[in-house]
Amino acid sequence: MNEAEDAAPVVASTILVSRQLAFTLFDSRVTHSSVSSRFARKISGKPVKLESEFYVATPSREVLNCKEMLKGYAITITGRELGADFMDMYNFDVIQGMDWLSTHCVLVNCFAKEVVFQPPKDVEFCFVGAKVQSLPRVISFLQEKKVCGLPSQCVRGQERRESDAGYSSC
Repeated sequence: MNEAEDAAPVVASTILVSRQLAFTLFDSRVTHSSVSSRFARKISGKPVKLESEFYVATPSREVLNCKEMLKGYAITITGRELGADFMDMYNFDVIQGMDWLSTHCVLVNCFAKEVVFQPPKDVEFCFVGAKVQSLPRVISFLQEKKVCGLPSQCVRGQERRESDAGYSSC
């Protein structure tokens, strides 16, 4: 891997979504969180119609139309339960975009491959990335047609304690 891939604003991990293991991408470049159709069937999702349609552009330049969202799911990260809503997607079981990352006060440390949660009234916790083979290029949600691809890494979860110093100790 090169330095550009190492610093991509994405981290991947397997987490629990509605008590099911989900291969998840945390991506600060994606505007909305999403879930694959296959995984949505596992978590018994009932779609809710969106007020406005979203267009999804794939790296192969295919444009998909998203009209529905799955709402009110529980995501468990290092023993903490967080809420989430998802649009329909493929490639990963779940992609967490800026909508979810900002709701849960998350920082993505691109270089260190860390996803750091800073809840205002709770103890900070995070995932720490590990360098592995690049994952497949994925798609981004956009209201305009635009193409982008994203390499990523796998990670493991840990709780961060106040005594930990800096991102590298997460």
